[in-house]
Amino acid sequence: MKKRYLITIFAFVIIIALYVFFVILPEMKRDNVTKARLAEAEVKIDSYMKTMLEFPGFFKSQQELLRKKKSLISKLYSKDDLIKLFDRIEKISHGYNLTLVEISPSVDELLKLNRRLLDSDKPQPLAIVVRFRGDLQNSGRYIEEIEDENFFNGVNFCRINNHIDNQKDSEISFGFKAILGTIKDS
Repeated sequence: MKKRYLITIFAFVIIIALYVFFVILPEMKRDNVTKARLAEAEVKIDSYMKTMLEFPGFFKSQQELLRKKKSLISKLYSKDDLIKLFDRIEKISHGYNLTLVEISPSVDELLKLNRRLLDSDKPQPLAIVVRFRGDLQNSGRYIEEIEDENFFNGVNFCRINNHIDNQKDSEISFGFKAILGTIKDS
């Protein structure tokens, strides 16, 4: 009878060992793997949550930087630059006894300038047409002085109209490219 008990206990121990070896240990391994994956997922979720919490601040700072860029560009090439340019052109014309009729960038040119100002921090060219009246010798000197100015960036055209009637002065249309922001306050 003792042998029977020993065989039963031994069989029971073997069954328990087999159960532990084939069922409990693999389940513990899976549990550990699942816990490791869960911990990794929690770290990723925490990182994601931190990123999501930082996103409004990042977006706000990005918008602030864009606003500052637009502000700096508008200060860099403002309407003051156009006014300074026009005043300088007019001042030079008075020095040669010429009558300034018109200074005009086209509307298309101003619209292009407006689009370029938002996209670029490079010097901004502007096509300008100056119409004036005066004798040809002074007109030539005037154009020559304009070409020597810092803002001058190339001739587009020059038209001279001499009137047949008794008018002694010629009317000249002079088109050129100017670079904004080159005239400094004096």
